[in-house]
Amino acid sequence: MTTKYTETHRKIKDSLQSLTPQDFKSFGLGHIAYIRPYHFNGKDFFTVFAANGNKLYTSDAIEDAVQLSRQDNLEPVTVH
Repeated sequence: MTTKYTETHRKIKDSLQSLTPQDFKSFGLGHIAYIRPYHFNGKDFFTVFAANGNKLYTSDAIEDAVQLSRQDNLEPVTVH
């Protein structure tokens, strides 16, 4: 590891450790959309959640869930 990488890593680690519970709760809010698949009544669905856990929308196709997220300027990530 280089010294620059080590210093950057330490700064990031310190910043994350200093997050309050409220800071952590809103981490990624307005930037990240979490897509979670689920199975209901024999069908597959994909629910999109904000970083704070609020449900945004549900779709029967992951492609639609990703597109809806991006239309709201959110970076979609999947949760399994």
